[in-house]
Amino acid sequence: MLNKYFKLHHFGLALKNFDISKKFYRSLGYKISKEYLDRAQGVKIILCTSKNKPTIELISSLKNSSPIKSYLKKFDEVIYHTCYEFNNKKALFILKKNFNAKCILSPRPAKIFKNKKISFYYIKNLGLIELLDNAK
Repeated sequence: MLNKYFKLHHFGLALKNFDISKKFYRSLGYKISKEYLDRAQGVKIILCTSKNKPTIELISSLKNSSPIKSYLKKFDEVIYHTCYEFNNKKALFILKKNFNAKCILSPRPAKIFKNKKISFYYIKNLGLIELLDNAK
């Protein structure tokens, strides 16, 4: 049902430090983006992209109020979220109705994705998902 609306875009990996992860993903053949600052969320972000491997988003805290800070209290690194692209508003309706998805960050432009809108939803027993709006 959802597979016709959503396409996997990336995994978000929360880290305390980027150095080792950049070196590791580069050695696997990933292209490492420049570092982006998302001051609204209090995070630094780097995208690791490859033509034949899933995209990895590296995320590190800028400040103590960052949403990933609580994750990083227990672990030095943790898969923080999965991101899906979508281009049909019906997809959001299905997600909310069938999976009781709760919006925790309303849609807003993301510089790292050429100002396409992102939003975050929490689904109990699944976790955090990011939605990347590809609607024209």
